[in-house]
Amino acid sequence: YDRTLPFLNFCCFSWICAASTKAERTLAMIKPDGVVNKYADTIKKIIMESGFDIVREMMVQLDESNATIFYTEHSHKSFFPDLVKYMT
Repeated sequence: YDRTLPFLNFCCFSWICAASTKAERTLAMIKPDGVVNKYADTIKKIIMESGFDIVREMMVQLDESNATIFYTEHSHKSFFPDLVKYMT
């Protein structure tokens, strides 16, 4: 299953690389409540203190269409409408 999107439209996300010779990338997304409650800096600090490097970062907001696409694997579940609303 591929969750790669043709757009970059998240609340706050970072590409994180392990501090090693082998390049490995992980997408980290700080969800809306983490941004609103001002936890983003603390979360990023913990990530870096754990030996990872944040190599790219941006802050954007999902719209309903993009959230629906990103979370399509949950579309049949009862919590799906609330998830889309929460992420937008």
